[in-house]
Amino acid sequence: MEFVHRTDIGKKRAINEDYLQVVETAPGMTLAVLADGMGGHNAGDVASELAVRFLVDRFEKSDLVTDSNAQAVSAWLKEAYEGANSRISTIAESDPSCKGMGTTLIAAVFQERKVTFAHIGDSRVYLYSKGEIHPLTKDHSYVNVLLDSGEINEEQARTHPRKNMLMKAIGTELSIDPDILTVTMREGEYVVMCSDGLSNMVTAEQMVHVIQKDATLSAKADTLVALANEQGGEDNISLILSQLKAGD
Repeated sequence: MEFVHRTDIGKKRAINEDYLQVVETAPGMTLAVLADGMGGHNAGDVASELAVRFLVDRFEKSDLVTDSNAQAVSAWLKEAYEGANSRISTIAESDPSCKGMGTTLIAAVFQERKVTFAHIGDSRVYLYSKGEIHPLTKDHSYVNVLLDSGEINEEQARTHPRKNMLMKAIGTELSIDPDILTVTMREGEYVVMCSDGLSNMVTAEQMVHVIQKDATLSAKADTLVALANEQGGEDNISLILSQLKAGD
């Protein structure tokens, strides 16, 4: 498995509130984490970094191994998310400069070909396979609630004035219940983990076009970030791109 990651401030933001990290504890055992601090709230950059660093620290101290079953990994992720939520909530309550801070959070534990994802917020995970890209997460957003109820359509969702309003975030609730999913990757497949600064600017079709190019993984990641900036760059842009190569 090969990983590359990128983060970019974009064209409209004064600071970068995204934070990400990829850490390998043993061959074939990797944690990838990406967080997008809540825009418009105090200390969004603090919340995103706290969440990512909390999970990485827990992962490096955990007893998870490549043959840990999906149930054990899922339980670890749920506990880690609860811990991160508690840590950020406590700081937000005790420090006036951090009041109201929160963050999205997506994490993936890669165990060779098996990947377990946990998700809170509107950052996304996609799986590219055989010329198609499939979303593996569902946004925890107000607009998505309206979509599910049929009150608005996809076109209206893209320009809705409250499209950035989250229904779930790390640090803003007493308890948290992440969505968790395990998949098994096949040779030639890619996983794209990204903040909405990428997914709001770059279409799924454009992602497919970039991934299919005859280029290195690093070049593909750079192209996706450049494309998001070319098409507006309205938010911070972050992604973790991974590929299962032949023989992995």
